[in-house]
Amino acid sequence: MTGKKLFYKYQNLEEKTDKEGKNRNYNIENLSQYQLYFSNPTKFNDPFDSRIYWCFQGIEEQYIDFYSRQYGLDCKVAKSLIDSFCENEYFEKNGDLIYFDLENVKYRKRLEQKGFEFHGHFNQEDLPIVCCFSGTGESILMWSHYAGNHQGICLRFRSMRYGNNKDSDDYESPFLMVTYEKEVSTQVNLLDENINARVNQFLLNKFEDWTYEEEYRIIISSDDVLKGLLSENEFKSGLVKYQKEDLEGIVFGMKINHENAKLVYETVKMNYLDEGITVNFYEAKEIPRKYEVKIKLIDDVMKYINDLPKKE
Repeated sequence: MTGKKLFYKYQNLEEKTDKEGKNRNYNIENLSQYQLYFSNPTKFNDPFDSRIYWCFQGIEEQYIDFYSRQYGLDCKVAKSLIDSFCENEYFEKNGDLIYFDLENVKYRKRLEQKGFEFHGHFNQEDLPIVCCFSGTGESILMWSHYAGNHQGICLRFRSMRYGNNKDSDDYESPFLMVTYEKEVSTQVNLLDENINARVNQFLLNKFEDWTYEEEYRIIISSDDVLKGLLSENEFKSGLVKYQKEDLEGIVFGMKINHENAKLVYETVKMNYLDEGITVNFYEAKEIPRKYEVKIKLIDDVMKYINDLPKKE
């Protein structure tokens, strides 16, 4: 549980060209449609992030049970398959213990020839989708890296109720804290009972150099589609709607220009304020003679916007 803590989503306001050659501001579009983009972890800027390494390690009965449950195989067929894998040296057998992971080059090559692409040992298409936040809105580096060199904005969320959870007042915040380590987590044994928790451990572990981000994540797996929490289209597109009341405020970056600030305000006014939703506006202010940024509530947002420099 994270209590009443606020969560920050840094965003740039740059236009990008879509497949049809049209210039689009995706973050403004998402703000207007009260949705956030959830990414496949293979698209993260850190190629080591969320690399999930799995293995099978157990006795033959565990393998048979797994293959029977996972693939609906008859026990005899499952045993025959396991015996075949052992004979072909895909699986290593030592007494009663059988071991396998995708470091077995022979088997991995076989799967790659069939079109499988892996992130660690996990097929890329099977990975959950993830949305990343920060526990602070006052990071100079985060403003620089993720909010267009301080020219963008930062969204402040109380929580993020999505899918069929969004109408529940008792919905528990899905924000999960990232931990920072020197070493990669140990492998996930797919024969263990608590597999989901171990997979999440990989998705919530990053190299210690990223500590400054104070990151939190919302993780959505294909199981959420099976449970009816959100549609298959939402999962595949990564565009997941949140409840408007969960957006506490918008922080304008130190170097935002008049035109972009006005665009953000008008978007919020039309889609939130005019519907009776309270959204606060803040500015990120430089602290003189210090390497610090502080968030300050804006009393008169129109005066603030009108005083900003215009595009050159």
